[in-house]
Amino acid sequence: MSVREEPTTEIEGVRCVPATPTGTGALVLGGSSGRIDAPRARLLADEGVLADSVRWFGGPGQHDGPWEIPLETFLDRVAGLRRPGARRHHPGRADRRAAAGRRW
Repeated sequence: MSVREEPTTEIEGVRCVPATPTGTGALVLGGSSGRIDAPRARLLADEGVLADSVRWFGGPGQHDGPWEIPLETFLDRVAGLRRPGARRHHPGRADRRAAAGRRW
């Protein structure tokens, strides 16, 4: 499947747009490194998922580590993935789920 990559707005990252969307959106977080996980976002987009991956800490104007991250960092990204009837996911483990697993 063809995937189009676009830079995200307001925060450093990438949006991977599938050629044939399934109506599912995913926020992909790079774990304790805070890195942009573009390969995982592309993998999901290959399956029809609209996927954003962003640098959630360690970037310009952000904390050096994964603490005191404003919820808006995630809420704004998830809001951008919303479509009527869409399912949303934030895949990850441990600290990624702790950061993204808060109630949306």
